[in-house]
Order: sequence, then structure tokens, then C-alpha cells
Amino acid sequence: MASGATPNTTTLPSDATLREVAEFLAAQMLSVDVETVTFAQHFPRKTFSRDQFSKTLRELGLTPSAVRTFPSIGL
Repeated sequence: MASGATPNTTTLPSDATLREVAEFLAAQMLSVDVETVTFAQHFPRKTFSRDQFSKTLRELGLTPSAVRTFPSIGL
């Protein structure tokens, strides 16, 4: 996210997939491509792979709540 940019926020059910998160972002921001966006969390440090896009937020340990950063947006 560019410095000073407004964050995109949403609430998704725990059975939503990581791909659904990517699709939400792509619908909000033209610079996001569902096929190339990457996701990372700061603590514990982890980058989510494309293989994990079909997993649910629950399976990935991202519930009941989580904040994601998107390093590949490059705004």
C-alpha cells in the first residue's frame, strides 16, 4: 500500500478461500491481479503461496480475525 493510502477492509466468513480475498482486492483496486498478488503476514512471519489460494481462512489459521499485507501491489 502506498504511504498515506486508505486501506481496503472487508469481513469474510472463515470458510472463504484466500483466492476470494484476492478477488475482493482485485475488485477494489485495478493494480491488483488475482493471478499474481501475494499475501504475507508479519507475525509470525509467513508468505502464502499460490498453492494455498484454495484453502480457507480457517485452514490457514487466519480466523477469527487477521490483517493481511500485500507486498506485490507496488502502488
